[in-house]
Amino acid sequence: MWVLFLIIMKIICVVSGGIDSCVAVAKTIEDYPKSETFFLHFNYGQKTENKEKDSFVKIADHFGIQEDHRRIVNIDYFKDYRCSLIKGNPDDPELTYLPFRNGIFLAIAVSYAEEVQAEKIIVGSMCADYGDGSLEFIEQFNKAIIKALK
Repeated sequence: MWVLFLIIMKIICVVSGGIDSCVAVAKTIEDYPKSETFFLHFNYGQKTENKEKDSFVKIADHFGIQEDHRRIVNIDYFKDYRCSLIKGNPDDPELTYLPFRNGIFLAIAVSYAEEVQAEKIIVGSMCADYGDGSLEFIEQFNKAIIKALK
């Protein structure tokens, strides 16, 4: 007698609605076609919030992500920051940094991954100019997650 255990990996994809996260999602689904995929999106008062949310929904629809596997997190924490990314603030290209934004998003993604018992978190990011978007940060964050979850 043979016993077959089919293990379906659960994956969280952080999806901004931009090209980086869309490519990361496509690659993830290509690499893990049998995975159970969850999408996580953040509204944080960004000027492009509606456009990003619409893109998030279109990407989720395109890849057939179930409604109950989509989570949108609303964060008003950044609303008073002087940053050109935030609604109502100047379009000064020098003011594009929101302190630890990516780190906060990753921490929430880890919490969501624990909730749904996901094994992987996928993020598409081109924010290497900021400390919390660098490869070194991601590597150290991974180590912190491993320590925190044991």
